[in-house]
Amino acid sequence: MKLDYKASNIAKTERTYGINFNKVLTTLDDPSMSDLLFLFEAGGGNESDFDAAFAKGYDNALAIILEGIISAGFLGKEITQEAKLALADLKKEMKKNTENVRKLLQNSGEVTKN
Repeated sequence: MKLDYKASNIAKTERTYGINFNKVLTTLDDPSMSDLLFLFEAGGGNESDFDAAFAKGYDNALAIILEGIISAGFLGKEITQEAKLALADLKKEMKKNTENVRKLLQNSGEVTKN
């Protein structure tokens, strides 16, 4: 899913939640669940989309949000570069974790001799 941070989506979400978009952006270093949902909806997503993204993990939902915010240009040039690096690291970690889970599942139930 790709989020679209256009003015109408942001304004609608601000009215719904009574929260300022820019204020929530300041929580990106450690966002709460409600901050993530707010940012997801401000990007044009809905609760069902958020639930599906979050079902794949907190990091997955955060990565989708970061991609949209970076693409929309909300972070400024210097912060955008840092955010892109952080997003790349996050995606590498997600891939590594997924591979580790697959290995564990493949090896589950196997008996080994000590």
